[in-house]
Amino acid sequence: MTQEPGEKVTVSQARTPTDWNSIDWKSAVEYVRKLRQEIFRATKEGDLKKVRTLQRIMLRSYENRVLSVRRVTQTNKGKNIQLVHLFCHQAEHGSKKRAKETE
Repeated sequence: MTQEPGEKVTVSQARTPTDWNSIDWKSAVEYVRKLRQEIFRATKEGDLKKVRTLQRIMLRSYENRVLSVRRVTQTNKGKNIQLVHLFCHQAEHGSKKRAKETE
């Protein structure tokens, strides 16, 4: 499969696991930003086929996935809360509440 210059790839190529610190974050942010802009432009023009294609590319994009994980784990306010502890904490309180209701 040959790719024309400027053409978007619809399926990400297989990638080997990479070191978190070796990811080129600047290029990942740029790639996702350009995709979002292109989706916006296609929506404004009313080209629904192109919008769906670009959204599919966005969903399957490696860059979008790593940026989403980064946003949740490092950028958001919840970056200091470990999800496992939060989940266990909620489960504990939920079971105590249910136990009181059954008494």
